Amino acid sequence: MGGGEYSISSATFPTYFLKHLDDAEQIRLQARLDSVLFSDLFGRELGLSRRFVGTEPLCPVTALYNEALLEILPPRGIEVTVIPRKTDSGGAISASSVRRSWVAEDWEALRRLVPPSTERFLRDQESRPIWERLRRSSGRH
Repeated sequence: MGGGEYSISSATFPTYFLKHLDDAEQIRLQARLDSVLFSDLFGRELGLSRRFVGTEPLCPVTALYNEALLEILPPRGIEVTVIPRKTDSGGAISASSVRRSWVAEDWEALRRLVPPSTERFLRDQESRPIWERLRRSSGRH
């Protein structure tokens, strides 16, 4: 099931989308709020029993979010499974590095970062509106 517009909401977790972050307590509070809303609104309604997250060696905000999920969800009956992040010779692969390579149309770099099916989609005209939006974006995510 896809997360759609909810995955992480700028309404409940605005600091996730800011480039410069210096208030760890604010981030922690918003991460906890988003985790509680996920559990109480989606977990209960959809009967979810597990949420998957990747390890986060690169982004301190996402790492705090993962910590909040690990704290909030299990007592509410949702197991959190942490999956090791995929790496390449340059270290951990991040969505940010994929977006940067894609916007720059660096197909060689993308080939090292994503599976062939994703590369095909990113090269396809169907993905062009997303590419255009990313080129205009100044946010972190």
